[in-house]
Amino acid sequence: MTAAGWIEETLRIIGQVNNKSLRSSDDLPENQEITETYVIYLYQNGMAVPVETFYVNKTSIKAPRITAIGQLLNTRIDKYDNPFPPSSALEGVHFEQGIGEVTILVHPSEAELDQEKMKIVLEHTLAPYGIKSVNIKWIVSGDSQS
Repeated sequence: MTAAGWIEETLRIIGQVNNKSLRSSDDLPENQEITETYVIYLYQNGMAVPVETFYVNKTSIKAPRITAIGQLLNTRIDKYDNPFPPSSALEGVHFEQGIGEVTILVHPSEAELDQEKMKIVLEHTLAPYGIKSVNIKWIVSGDSQS
């Protein structure tokens, strides 16, 4: 399986687990639900600041970069600004030699994007995982934008 295929399969499985449509028939200790901690970056008073978030991992699958991106896209906290629109959904990722390409699906009504702010918080969020630079690709109403 290619790296892109593996990432796509991982995203599919994470979605099934979150929707509770994927069940394991084996109750193995290594498959027990655990709570993971992720630091994401949001804006507060115009500055990108770290925010600790928690993710309940219901499987033994660990995909910290993908999960961190998911936490960033989905987190909304009072007194913090998340530059990603609420409709944002992770469509795909590719990481190679410290560079990440992240594809995000967004609803057309929220297509007015402050891409520089998003890039900054995404790069800060992924920095602990060795990612130094991120390119964001957008899918709006089925059209790809970069």
